[in-house]
Amino acid sequence: MENFTTEQLLTLAQHWRLIAQALNEYQAAHWANFSVEQHLDVNAYQNSLLNRANDLETGQIRAIIHDALPAYTDSINAIICAAATLRRSNDLAVGLNVGAMTVALAAAVARGHLKSIEVTLRELNELRAMG
Repeated sequence: MENFTTEQLLTLAQHWRLIAQALNEYQAAHWANFSVEQHLDVNAYQNSLLNRANDLETGQIRAIIHDALPAYTDSINAIICAAATLRRSNDLAVGLNVGAMTVALAAAVARGHLKSIEVTLRELNELRAMG
């Protein structure tokens, strides 16, 4: 078992902010197509991701995880791909699910739960193929 390094935690925080921003841009681009509930969902996703980023930066989260480096690298790559999916997709279901899955990934990373990380990474990869 190992901790993520401070540098890894700060990079993850930066990427949680990146995907929150991508969700904000996606929401703005598709504003008229979203229902009130969908707007609330996307706002909640953004808030959750920004809170996770803040928790990482302030040291409130220190996940201990087996094989931290692959989980870290795969998570960063998934976040970058998720942001790219949001930039190119016009499918609201894909956009909303990308938001939900990135929140799930952030929660799994915060808990250091490798199985949950693997599942959400797989789901994000499938969404990327759909988007």
